[in-house]
Amino acid sequence: VELKGRSDLIDFEVVDRVRGMPPEKYIITFKCKSIVGIDGKGNPKFGRRHRVEIYLHSEYPRRWPGLKWLTPIWHPNINHVNGSVCIDAAWWTAARSLDRLVIMLGEMAQYKNFHDDPDKPPFPWDREAAKWCSRYRKKHPSAFPVDKRELLRPERVKLAKAKRTAPKKKRPRIKLK
Repeated sequence: VELKGRSDLIDFEVVDRVRGMPPEKYIITFKCKSIVGIDGKGNPKFGRRHRVEIYLHSEYPRRWPGLKWLTPIWHPNINHVNGSVCIDAAWWTAARSLDRLVIMLGEMAQYKNFHDDPDKPPFPWDREAAKWCSRYRKKHPSAFPVDKRELLRPERVKLAKAKRTAPKKKRPRIKLK
């Protein structure tokens, strides 16, 4: 709920809620630009609405939640065939918040967060997308991220009203000879 109030680009819905129990499944919608495929010439095809399912299984939060991309996506760390999402096991801790996970997924969609090197862990989950990404990035270094907008609006900080004080009197300038 907090993320939804701080973002024009993130929306969510609770799925399969049992009365009196915390939700187990969410559908997150990102309203940002991402790559959903490539055309016959190897150029990216873009989409602006992306959905991912987050499932809080019985081992959550000790293990990362179940993640499945529901809309087409072309990303080295998301399988474009079955929608499975790879997050680095070293990144996940039981203290990691769902809010932070949602931001990470959104940044993946925006191509702010991706790993396309097949020789370095964590290895890409979709090798085909990783090979394309690596080649395309070399030819078009300024192409990424594909959406540079921040997912969250900055928080507004209310400043305490300063006490009104009498303005300081200006002293005449003295010139030394």
